[in-house]
Amino acid sequence: MTEIRRTALLLLLVLCSAVLVFAQNQQEMNGTICNAQCVAQSPKGNPTCYPGCHGVGGPAVFVGDDGIVRDVENQDLCQSHMGKRVKMTFEPAKPPATEKQRENIIHALEIQNLNQAGG
Repeated sequence: MTEIRRTALLLLLVLCSAVLVFAQNQQEMNGTICNAQCVAQSPKGNPTCYPGCHGVGGPAVFVGDDGIVRDVENQDLCQSHMGKRVKMTFEPAKPPATEKQRENIIHALEIQNLNQAGG
C-alpha cells in the first residue's frame, strides 16, 4: 500500500470511531415535556404531567415513559413543547455535573411532537 492509502485508511478509521463514540451517547425516548411544578403521581404511582396544570415559572422537565423525571439542561428548546407528548433525542449532561446528576440531567438535541393517538 502506498503511504497516501495508509493515511486515508487511518483517517477513515478515526472518523468512523468518532461517529460511533458520539452516537453511543445519544438516546431517544418518548415522554412529555412538563413544567416541573405540574408533575404529579398517577394513580399507578408513576410521575405524570398533570394536564390541567398551568404552572408558571417552573423549569421544563422531561417525564419519560420509563417513569423517570429528568431535568433538561437547555430549557429554550423545550418551551414550545410544554405539556406535549414528544419523542426526544438527548444525551447526558456535560461535565461539571457529578455522575449522579448526569443520570437525571439531559441535554436535548431534538424534540418531535407526537400526536396523542400515536404515542
